[in-house]
Amino acid sequence: PYNVSARALKETADRLVSTGLRDVGYNYILLDDGWPLCQHTATNGACITVPPRLPNGNVEIDAAKFPPSAPGKNDGLKIVADYLHSIGLKIGIYTAPHATT
Repeated sequence: PYNVSARALKETADRLVSTGLRDVGYNYILLDDGWPLCQHTATNGACITVPPRLPNGNVEIDAAKFPPSAPGKNDGLKIVADYLHSIGLKIGIYTAPHATT
């Protein structure tokens, strides 16, 4: 159910551009669940635990879905956001401090 990844977001973004949708106002990609690292998953694919936080307080991104620029970095989602911005799109990212959303 949460088949979100860097590849899927970039492919979606490229489609918005190639089909002309960006040029008529569809310029946001909104990302809900599925991007943070999840330690416990329900049978429907939903994360059922609060995503782990790094010592600096940032939510830990799922590196398998959003590969970082280098091992140990937590910038995989930033890489995608930078790509979207470079082609004239914007990204919205949702999170919440709950075990489920």
